[in-house]
Amino acid sequence: MEKAFIVYNLTCDSCREVISRTVATFPGAGLKSLDLQSGVVVVDCAESDFEQLKAAVYGKGYGPVRVGSEKSVRHLVRGVLGNDSAFAAERKILEYSLGSLLLIFAVELVLGLMFFQNVANFWPVYAPLLFLMAVGISSSIAAVLHMSFFRTGLSGMTGMMVGMTVGMSSGFMIGALIGATNGMFVGSLVGMFVGMGLGAWAGRCCGVMGVIEGLMAGLMSGTMGAMLSVMMLREPILPFLVVLFASCVAILVGLSYAVFKEAGHIPQETFKTTFYDVAVVSLIVSIAFTLLMVFGPKSAVVIGV
Repeated sequence: MEKAFIVYNLTCDSCREVISRTVATFPGAGLKSLDLQSGVVVVDCAESDFEQLKAAVYGKGYGPVRVGSEKSVRHLVRGVLGNDSAFAAERKILEYSLGSLLLIFAVELVLGLMFFQNVANFWPVYAPLLFLMAVGISSSIAAVLHMSFFRTGLSGMTGMMVGMTVGMSSGFMIGALIGATNGMFVGSLVGMFVGMGLGAWAGRCCGVMGVIEGLMAGLMSGTMGAMLSVMMLREPILPFLVVLFASCVAILVGLSYAVFKEAGHIPQETFKTTFYDVAVVSLIVSIAFTLLMVFGPKSAVVIGV
């Protein structure tokens, strides 16, 4: 039986694909037509499935948006910081991120006291940068973990924004850090590798375009981060890096809200990640970066020289 209803927030042809895939999840249902200008959708489905099908499409971010609706910033903050069971998965991501941040701090402190005491300028030069490294790792892991639960529920435009934002932020942060401690060559390579890898992985939610967007963002940000650090070595670089990292973290938080506003909550039944998983990845990455920053190859002009 053919049924019609109105959808909202259409941006491009990729929205048609998202709606078509959502409709196809119902037995025997299919998308007959979609007018991007008027928002009129015609579907062929069983009478008994129509209301659930309509709700599923609206749940992908194509429902009417009302001021003060349940997808406002205020509601999201209250839900994550409160006890709303609908935000249990998002709350776990926040807890895992903060837990991994504290864990990296503790490990770096132990490494500094036990193994790096004889490293020249470790506490005044390397310690603040390792603090920023911990912030960058924990925030990037949290963003990537959040994005990983929306492989098929995002429009093409949002998916490309996910790949670009994750790739740009992570590549910029890591490239700037390694560029400061090891020079532009090593900093650019590591920043590119991290940014392109995370950007492509996050952007795959909308297919090849999202992957390409993530790769390009990582390529640019990794080199730019390292270049900026090298250029600012004779300037107050530490305050600049603090502002840079704070900006990147704020942008990643904004990206998470944009994804929530379009795709809604993380489905509770799909959240299988444990803190152990996040902690292991965080420790491996942080220790590898620490060893690279302290003992890795350095160019002639780096911080502390």
